Amino acid sequence: MPRKYTTFLFLILFLQSFLIYSQKQDRIWVFGDSLGIDFNNLSSPIVFTAPPRTYGPVNYASVSDRNGNLKMYVNSSYSVSSFSYYSSLYNASNQVIMNADSFLSHRSCAQGFTLIPSPLDSNRYSVFHLNTTGGALPPGLYRSNVDMSLNSGNGLCTTRDSLISNDTLTEKLTAIKHANGRDWWIITHKTYSNEFAIYLLENDSLIIRPTQSIGITGTILGNIHQGIMIPSNNGDEIAFTGWGTDSIFLFNFDRCT
Repeated sequence: MPRKYTTFLFLILFLQSFLIYSQKQDRIWVFGDSLGIDFNNLSSPIVFTAPPRTYGPVNYASVSDRNGNLKMYVNSSYSVSSFSYYSSLYNASNQVIMNADSFLSHRSCAQGFTLIPSPLDSNRYSVFHLNTTGGALPPGLYRSNVDMSLNSGNGLCTTRDSLISNDTLTEKLTAIKHANGRDWWIITHKTYSNEFAIYLLENDSLIIRPTQSIGITGTILGNIHQGIMIPSNNGDEIAFTGWGTDSIFLFNFDRCT
């Protein structure tokens, strides 16, 4: 990939974290090669370091509490014995959260994780993640749950790898806050298809909505598996890209329905 496109993709992926959260839950980014940025002071962001452990160019996510304090982040690791890449959740002390290691999500999955704070408990988070590697679990969309108040405040993954969909999905995964200001839409896309898979996270319960067919098919778009999907700042539009194409597709989105 030409460097200018790599840079553009890198910036877009991290700008996404500003699109779905309210308050200060998006203010700290942690990503590959030991680098992080603290945006709590928007006029003077602070660069900081974290232990290096990345083995890929993408597939990072992070979330803070309402006051802008980092709670957890995603990073990748490599298993020499199995020649496989995994992703794990780390707390603000740069420790792997208990029972949150070795998720089957490939290092180059552009949007492999979405971290959603619970509206019912400020310590709980829903973790949606794509398994694009296969292995012990079938490819698809999964959900895990983390409670940061457990394990002496270091966090515990209370349930993990709950299968939501075993459809063959692209590496696109995003979230938009519902118009009610509390619930969330979780959105993925099927490979070689024009079907969006849509889920409603209502409080902490996940409701599967009918898929929606809109736009052109993957065979026309090219390798639709790769690329990104991000919402506009107010959540009423979604931009969609595919690998090997110079096109960006724009869809309207109704945050109520």
